[in-house]
Order: sequence, then C-alpha cells, then structure tokens
Amino acid sequence: MNQPNNGLSRRSLLKAAGIGGLSLASAGMLAGCSVGLNKSSGSSSTKGKGKHGVTGERTGKELVIYMNAGHIYKAYTDLFSRFEKEHNIKVTVNPQQWPDLQTKLTAGFLSGDVPDLCEENGSWWSVRWGTAGNVLALDDYIAKDGKAMGFPSDFVKAGVEVRQANGSTYAIPLHLTCNGLIFYNKGLLDAANVDAPKTWDEFTEACKALTGNGVYGAALNQDSSYSLPWVLQAGADYFDASSKKFLTPEAAAAKSFALQQNMVYKYKSSPAPVASVSYSGPQKMFSAKQSAMILTGPWDISPIQTGSADIELGIAAPLTGKTQSATLAGSGLMIPAKSQNADLAWELIKEMTKLKTELAVTTETGMTMPRKSWAENSAVKSDPLLNVVAKSLPLAVATDKPLSQNNNIASITTAYTTMYQQIVSQQTAVDTAMAKFQSTVKSYV
Repeated sequence: MNQPNNGLSRRSLLKAAGIGGLSLASAGMLAGCSVGLNKSSGSSSTKGKGKHGVTGERTGKELVIYMNAGHIYKAYTDLFSRFEKEHNIKVTVNPQQWPDLQTKLTAGFLSGDVPDLCEENGSWWSVRWGTAGNVLALDDYIAKDGKAMGFPSDFVKAGVEVRQANGSTYAIPLHLTCNGLIFYNKGLLDAANVDAPKTWDEFTEACKALTGNGVYGAALNQDSSYSLPWVLQAGADYFDASSKKFLTPEAAAAKSFALQQNMVYKYKSSPAPVASVSYSGPQKMFSAKQSAMILTGPWDISPIQTGSADIELGIAAPLTGKTQSATLAGSGLMIPAKSQNADLAWELIKEMTKLKTELAVTTETGMTMPRKSWAENSAVKSDPLLNVVAKSLPLAVATDKPLSQNNNIASITTAYTTMYQQIVSQQTAVDTAMAKFQSTVKSYV
C-alpha cells in the first residue's frame, strides 16, 4: 500500500499519537452499552481504488468505519443497514476502545490502511492529524451542504471549535457531553435535609453533612481529567496559550486542588481515589449507596439507572467557585485523507448527525448531543436529567484545545496525572506537587 504524505516522520507521528498515554480529554470521557455489530459477510475479495488514490484490499464494495466500542448503538446500526441499501455498499464497523483505536489509526496513517470514516474522541485527533495531512479538511463538503445540515449554526460552538484549526474544520461533532455535573442520591440528601449544592461552599458543607454510617458525601475520581472542572471553576486556565503557562493563575488553581485534598484528608468526606485504568469507581460507589454524590457526566446516567433502579437520581449543574464551568467531552466524525469512499463517508456523517438520529440515540441510551435544536427539543426539555445536561453544555470548555498541535501532549498529560494523584491519593502538599509539575512541563511548550 502507498504510504500517505502526512508531513510527520514515523517517530513524530507515533509521539503525536500519544501511544502509551492519552490526552486529558481522552481519558474516561464516554461510556455506553454496546449493541450488535454490522459486520461484512461478503466472500469475494476485490481491490478498489478510491478518489484519494490509495489501493487497498477490501471485501466487496465496502465502507469501513472505526468507532468506539461503546457507541455501536442500535440507532446507528439501523441507519447503517438503510445506508447499505440506499447506496449499494456494505458498511463494516470496526469497534475498538479509544487507546486501541488511536494506535490502529496511527499505524494506518503510516501504512495507508485506513478506514473510510472514523470516530474521534473529542480531543486533538482531528486537528493534529488534519493539519498534518492525515485527515481531510471538510471545508468543501461544508460549503456545499453546511447550510442544509445546520452546520455550524445549529451546533454548540465549543464542540465545533475544538475540531477547527487554521480556518478549516476537520470533524463534525457526533456526541457532546460535559464533565463536572453533580449527580446526587435524592433519598440520601432528603434524609439529611440537604439541598443539591450550587457553589463550592455549599458542596463542602453538604459533603460533611452527608458523610457517616458507611456513606461518603462524595467520591472523587482517580482519573485526573475529572479535576479539570475544579480548575476552571477556580478561575484558572489549564493552559494559557499567550503566556505558555500551565495552571495560571497558580494561586487559583492551587485552591481547586486544596479543596479536593481537604475532602479526602481534612473532612474525610471522600475516600482517597485508588489508581486504576477505569474511571467508573465513583459511579460504582454511588450505585452501591456508598457515596451520596459524584462529579461526573451524562455517560453515568445509564449505568446508574439500569444498575440501581431503587436510587432516585438527581443531577445539578456544575458548581460555581469563582466561575461556573465544566469541561467539554464527546466525540466526532472525521474522514481519513486516504479514505477510499470519502464522498459516501460524508453522506453518512450527514445522516449520523441529523436531529432525528440524535434523538433516536438519546431515547435508546441517554447520550447527549451537540445540536442546539436537540437541547430545545420538547423531549429533552421535559426530561429532568437531560434538561440539566442540555443547559450545562454551553458552559463546557475544551481545556486542551490550545495544545491540540503540541507533540508533547501525552507527556504533559502524564505529568498532570502524576501531580493530581500525588495530591489526592498520596497527600503530597499542593505547592510541592504543582511545582514539580511546572518544572516537568516547562520544556514541553
């Protein structure tokens, strides 16, 4: 197969992919139930040459999609079946977890063996790989179809901007969620005569009041990306592009880490997070009624409702410290530059991001979506949980957007994770841990 002209050496491409470490936005962002896969069953093997000139081994006439394994929803597989009939092409879905998908796609850029369409994890994938020539700029497609599909006017601004660079758009938002929502057990709060908190002070006092009899007021997540809403709420930036400094102003960022450390060690209202590859620990504690509150995103709605039907779940908007903020999460759809069926991939993007498809996925799974018209839909507005999420989405910030083209983003993420876990799991002094982090990352920008 032809090697793609990607503008990056093999070594720098692998480093940019972050193999061995994901960006903060990648880790633990999304979860969902996996339904049936639509696999290719053709037996005749043919070689097809796509519009971008790469020749690949394909089984019959086939459109290949890489997607997150947790997002193979029935609404999508039903759509794929209809698309097959309408376009006389087999749709083959290759489901993978984010780290595996990232590794496989990176290798594909080097070898030329890429899918026709790929889900990205809401982080830097589309922008970095797009500006390097591995992912198509969608500008011509958007110029032709954008107005009819409501792009970008009908999409939450932050979900669009995180996929843009140098005036080009490299992916279309598929899902849009945010991290920093307060999930609470209504029964436990009512029993303690505690209202759902709105501010840092209210949250701290609620945690104290709710802790006891084998129940923690809240449970912090060991995944460091869950600490970023606190940083924003303190009035700090994760990274300031103009000064090229992290966690600035440092005094504000330090307050956010001190608050979390105090929850564990001073007030003992949260257990010390346990190092794990999974971000689901707090959700499991919540479902087991061992924690009255958790700070998370809408991906935890379904696991709680299906696994703990006796819990009356409430969701409150992100807390207000100095500001009210959340972090952006979600996924999008991008087309590799060497796609053999780029035009059809674009047609499928349009179908997958239609409002009716979004609503079908939400009905099936509770997944939240990027369209403004989704948030304004009567079915969403009448749902007490989804309505809170929908109103919170405009508060979401893509913290690592300024780093989207930095080849050291994986190393930066590792350093931040180390700092966070030292603070909340090892009780390292906040100033000491932050100083070590700053010393580590200063050469990465």
